[in-house]
This record gives sequence, structure tokens and C-alpha cells, in this order.
Amino acid sequence: MSLGRRDLLKFLGGAAAGAIFTPVPWKLIDDVSIWTQNWSWLPLVPRGEIQSKYTTCTLCSSGCPVRVRCAGAQPVSMWGAAGHRLCPIGLSAHHLPYHPGRLARPMEHTQGGKWQPITLEAAVERISTGLSGCLRQRGSIAIVDGRAGTTASLLYKRFVAQTNAAVYIADETTARNGIDLDRTSTLLSLGVPLQDSWGEPGHVMRLQADGKLTVIHAEARASATASLADTWLPLAPGAETAFVLALAHVILKDGIYDRGRIQKAENFRSFETLIAAFSPERVAAATGLAPDVIGDVARQLAQAGPSVVLAESRPGVDGADELATAVAALNLLIGSEGSEGGILARPEVPVHDSLKDASRVPATTLAAVPDHSVKVLWLDDAEIPWAVLERKLAPEHLVISVSAWPTGAAAHAGLFVPAPLFLESVRDAAAPADSAAAWFRITSPVLPAPPESREGVDLLSQVAEKIGLTPTDSLVDHLHRRAEAIRTAGHGQVVSYADGTATGIAAFSSAEDFWNALANGGAWTQAASAKAPPRLRLPGENSSLEKTMRTATPPPSNPGTAAELPLVVSAYTGPPAASPVLSKLYEESGLKEPPDTAFIHPQTAERAGLKPGARAMVEAGNVKRPVLLEISTLVMPGTLHVSAAPEFHPARPKHSIAGTTAANGRLVRARIWNV
Repeated sequence: MSLGRRDLLKFLGGAAAGAIFTPVPWKLIDDVSIWTQNWSWLPLVPRGEIQSKYTTCTLCSSGCPVRVRCAGAQPVSMWGAAGHRLCPIGLSAHHLPYHPGRLARPMEHTQGGKWQPITLEAAVERISTGLSGCLRQRGSIAIVDGRAGTTASLLYKRFVAQTNAAVYIADETTARNGIDLDRTSTLLSLGVPLQDSWGEPGHVMRLQADGKLTVIHAEARASATASLADTWLPLAPGAETAFVLALAHVILKDGIYDRGRIQKAENFRSFETLIAAFSPERVAAATGLAPDVIGDVARQLAQAGPSVVLAESRPGVDGADELATAVAALNLLIGSEGSEGGILARPEVPVHDSLKDASRVPATTLAAVPDHSVKVLWLDDAEIPWAVLERKLAPEHLVISVSAWPTGAAAHAGLFVPAPLFLESVRDAAAPADSAAAWFRITSPVLPAPPESREGVDLLSQVAEKIGLTPTDSLVDHLHRRAEAIRTAGHGQVVSYADGTATGIAAFSSAEDFWNALANGGAWTQAASAKAPPRLRLPGENSSLEKTMRTATPPPSNPGTAAELPLVVSAYTGPPAASPVLSKLYEESGLKEPPDTAFIHPQTAERAGLKPGARAMVEAGNVKRPVLLEISTLVMPGTLHVSAAPEFHPARPKHSIAGTTAANGRLVRARIWNV
């Protein structure tokens, strides 16, 4: 009997068909599935009791209450507590300790620009050497605090008080004042990401849905906040200050302000003279807004109150201080300072006697630091463009970054010391911008911190002892003392994260009971009260605003030529890392703009002869970067919008497009062409 090819094929086909009806393939699939889910490098959820723990998220200044669901000791999910919502980053924060971009040990930059691991002892020794050589030179040490208003901030100030060589740099505006948002009727935002990384997630949207808040957002692009605002004003980049002064012009001209109060303010006549030149008709071309639109917004702010005006904070950027001054003057005109639904001074959080002197140390601004004067720069979670910081550095300098992520300015540090995440340490949270109350909230660790990670103030205390200064106790010890001072003061109440109930502070019989209530999921808070500021002062003659606007050249009415356009940069904001799962969702859903993409209005693209969907080159200042060109009607005609990616690796170009815009002022012109 002979077997041919046809017989062989029949046999194989029959065997394959018959195998389907046997347990063999299904058992094989089952075994492969089990095997591939049990590789040694895969993280496995341990078996254990399912329980909930409560803590406070400190990924941003909102300080949201969090319920952490744990299997045994391992967190497996994150949820908002006490009726609060979490942002997408907060919902996946339990992934961050394992993020591949995180550095868990001290690093130093080599001459080749690469990270090289070193021991914590070696890092402390090098920092000590750098600081000891500057102790006799006034202003040669700068500490930049990215979490102003916390207990750690007081410990940094305590170090500054010990030596004339150091300055403390922080934006304490939110620490001193807050927005009484629940009673605000109209909110004008100048580029503030209300829906992205400002205040409690969903707070603004919830008030809008209830009909309690009207949001007017002025920005050159249709961002997430602009898309969800009641009114979007496509404001030309660089024209924010002129727009604010035009609003003040209309309010004064129409007399829709408290004359008896405002006309008694210091410098009123000088301010009135200053804004006389900024009529809506004069600034219309520069702002890109029609005069009647400017007038309508001004009257809505003055008559549909309580109203508040907010501007995006840009430390160190040219023109940022002048914009802040103009916004403060406008808030004074519309009566938001010290009024319900406006901007209220926060009650002071009690401080232990050991830190009362430190609390009186003033913070300075980065703009006040002379260029090329800083020999040692200490960064603690500081989100300031590197180009702004770099021009403050002396030729011979040492930059130290204490952070969980080697991104942004931290990527350029000579020394990097890892900081623990909020799931790994005990720290207090800064006050949220969308509340005027005083707060004291702490984090409760649910995971062990990397052995060589340190809180910035604990590291600085260790260095202080080596250079002959007085060290301080640990941050945790000072948090305990501050909690004791709060309970002794006897004001405020504790809100439980578990059920949202409030308990008066008198109910806690000891400092230990009060601390346990906070550590197990609670926040101490004391409501603010409306109180008119004791002194009303408007910017007048010889103020930086008056000098700048008197000599300023308004942006040209022609929005740009084919090759040269005003550049608007959408830099990455918020935590520098997210769960890989979240990143994938962002990419596929279009919720986040793809990095290194340039968006241009179709009219502008046609005039410039640019082809959409093709590669292009953007040149701004000393930066030239390839981008993918996309057409979008959500971008103002005559402007170029570039989405900037986070700098995860120090091997990337030293200057980014985002850094160039910050270093050269608010309005930068860029060239773009197809390649």
C-alpha cells in the first residue's frame, strides 16, 4: 500500500479537525495562559484582607482626600473620598511607585550628560562642599520651593534665617489667599487651566452645571478649559495685560464700581490716568477681540458679581509680574478683594513655637534674584522652566534637585536625590486654590519608600549639620508639633474622609487623638471670613506696570507673515508621569494632544503655503525642532500652537520650545516651514 501526498494531507486535516473535539488544545491554551501570567517579573496582587485606607494626594496643590483600596498591604485602586473626585492621574497614582521613569537612588550628571548612580552619603558630601563654600556670599544660595505654604516650607525658611547667603523663592499667593469659589458668580480666567490642574477636579464644572457659576476663559487656543467654559475669548498671545487694563478702563468710564471706596484708594488718580490710554478701541487689534466684546465682559464682571479674575502664574517670565499687578487692580475695582465670593485672606494655620520665627521669613520672587548670582540652586518639586532658572546661575554652580522624577528642570541638575511619593511618606498638603479656608492635611504611607529617598528638608538638615549650622528635627516630628499647636489653639473642625462628617476640635482630648484622626483620614479646616483689606492700593506712577505699559509696543495688528507667527506653547502640566495604562488611553482617545505637534489655522496655513499632515520645522529663538503639522480651527488665525512633550531624559536637547518662550518673554515669534 502506497501513501501519496493527498493521503498525507487528508490525514493531517482529519487529525487537526479531530483534535478540536479532544481536551488537548484547550488544556494547552489553559496551561499557556497560566504560565504567561506567572512570570517572575510580573507584579502580582498579594492575597490578603481587602481593606480601605485613607490619605491625602499631594501630586498637585489641591490635596484631594483619597480612599486607597488595598489587598493586604498592597494598594490596588484609588478613589476620591468625602464626596471629592480624583483626576485621571490621581486614580492611577498607585502605579507611580513602579513607573519606569522614576529614579529611586541618588544620581549625578557626568561630563557626558548621563546619569550616574552615587550613594546618598556621597551626595550629602558633595552638597555640603558646595554649600560651605557659599556661606559668606550673600544671595549665592537659592532654595526654590514648589510646595509653598506647607510645614516643609517653614523648615526651609528656618535654614535661610541661619545664613545671609540663602534666599527662599516661592509663590505664596495661594498660601495667603484663596478663592471663595462656592459663592462666586462670574469667573474670568486668563489662561488658568481650571479643568486640568487647578483646584479640586470637577469643582468648577459642578458649579457650572448647577447654574451657580459663569466661566469666561481667555486664551489663544481652545484648550479643555476653553471648551468647557460658558464663554471662550480667543485672546491674542502677549495681550493679556492690555486686555485687563481695557476692562478696567470700561469699568471706570461707565462708573460701575464702588466710588466711595475705590476713589479713596492710594494712587487712584495715577491709575485712572494710566488706563485712560487703554480703551477697547485701542487694544482691539492687539487682543484680537472686538471693542463691544471687551465692554460686555467688563460690565458682566462689574454687575454680575461676586466676580473674580484669575491669571496663570508664570514665575520668572517677562511680563508676569505686570500682569499679576493689573489683575490685582481689576479685582480691587470689581470688589472681589475681601468679599464673599471673592478673594479672601486665609486664617493662619497655628505654628509651634519652634517655627514661629521661621514663619516671618519673607519669600522672594525669582525675578528679584540677580542674573548669574546663584552658585547653589536647590529645587524641591519646582515647576519652573529651566531657561528661566539657568540665567540666574553663576558660571560655576551646583544644581540640586529633590524630586521623584528627573524631568523638567530636574533633568538639568548636577545632583538628583529622589523624594518619596505621597503613598510612601508623611507630609502635609498645600492649601487648594479653590477654597479660602485654612487647611491642615497629612499623608499616610501605605507603601515603603525607597531606602535612599529623602524629603528635601530632611536632606537639608543632614547637610546643615555637616557644615556647622543647627540641624532641625525631622519633618514628621514638626508635623506632630504643628498638630499639637492646632489642637491647643482650639479653632476649626476635622472633616472625616470616610463619611464627610465634621467634628469640632474640642472633641479631641489629646494631641495624640487629634493626630490619629488626621492620620486615619481627616482634614482640619477653619473657614475664612469676609474682611475688607485694611489698605487699598492701586498701581500708580513709577510702578513696574506703569513703566512697562507706558513704553510697551502693542503686538502688531497683522498677526504674522507666512514664515513668522506668534508662538503659543502648550507645555505639559501636572505630574510628570502617569500610569502606562492612562497614557495609552490618552493617546487613543485624543484627550491629550500628541507631543511635538504644531497646530495652525487653515487660513494661516493657506497664506503660508504650508501642507497639513506633513513634517515641518519650527524655529523659536535658539531652538529648532521638527514637528508634525496639523490644521485646526481651534487655534487663532495668525498664531502657531505647539504641544511640548515632557523631558524625561536629560539626553534630550538642553533647551526646549517651552523654555524658550519662558526665557524670552510672553510673546515669542516663531518661523515654520515644511520639510
